Amino acid sequence: MWKYLGKRLGWTVVVIWGVMTLTFLIAYAVPGDPARLIAGPGASAATVASIHRQLGLDQPIWTQYLEYCWRLLQGNFGISFLRKVPVLPAILQRAPVTAMVAVGGVIFELLIGIPIGVLAALRPGSVWDRVATIFALLGLSAPSFWLGLFLLYYLAFVNSWFPLGGVGSPLIYYLVLPCLTVGLNGAAWYSRMLRSTMLDILQAPYMQMARAKGVPGWLLLRRHVLPNVIIPIITMVGMDFGYFLGGVLIIEVVFGLPGIGQQAWQAIQVLDIPMIMGTVIFAAMAIVVMNVLVDISYVLFDPRVRVG
Repeated sequence: MWKYLGKRLGWTVVVIWGVMTLTFLIAYAVPGDPARLIAGPGASAATVASIHRQLGLDQPIWTQYLEYCWRLLQGNFGISFLRKVPVLPAILQRAPVTAMVAVGGVIFELLIGIPIGVLAALRPGSVWDRVATIFALLGLSAPSFWLGLFLLYYLAFVNSWFPLGGVGSPLIYYLVLPCLTVGLNGAAWYSRMLRSTMLDILQAPYMQMARAKGVPGWLLLRRHVLPNVIIPIITMVGMDFGYFLGGVLIIEVVFGLPGIGQQAWQAIQVLDIPMIMGTVIFAAMAIVVMNVLVDISYVLFDPRVRVG
């Protein structure tokens, strides 16, 4: 186990370094001048040049890259061009809101997607199966920003059941619609995956033999179906949670949530390179850590899996 964790930790460093390098090059390849955006369209050339020197943008790109890598090794993500605050504390300050959206989104995914997928698999070709197919089609096709605006309009503006956005007290009241938006999109994936996986298991020869021997249906589900479907569900939950922790940008912008995603969107608009870099690295770390936890959880839920 420890040897495996050490190997994964080594690859984690390589992955994060690759993501950081690629993001750094893309950020500097984007047309635009952060100093000009900060100074404003009416600023003089001398003012822009002064901002360049203050931010270190007058140095060669490889010098800036090596200095950023050195600071990163010391745990310093830099200073935000826009907000003039350290990047890592700014990200951690907004992380709780994003984490609550992530947890709520995953909960809605499971509560909606799993029952629909199970009913569709147990009654293939029935009305439930057709309803599940339509739900999955709509859920996979509808963009998250459109779904969020739709829920805002009908549940917040027309019926006033929920606030129109932002945060307040109680906080959970303001997070229901964002979490539901995230959950509906993901539930479509869960329902189709679960239906497909369960149908393959239920139609397997050993399952047909068990039915012929008179094994009760509930016992088949508990002993054979559940252990086989739990692994893909764990995989999807881990991937989704890691992705959501990196900031659900569109959802946070639509609902006006002060999370990591909205902060990243504000940084992108003014080419706040340190904040963009910090957000991407934070998201990459969240995804990599969740992947490792998912791999370890396989051993706990499926004794056939061994870490080596």
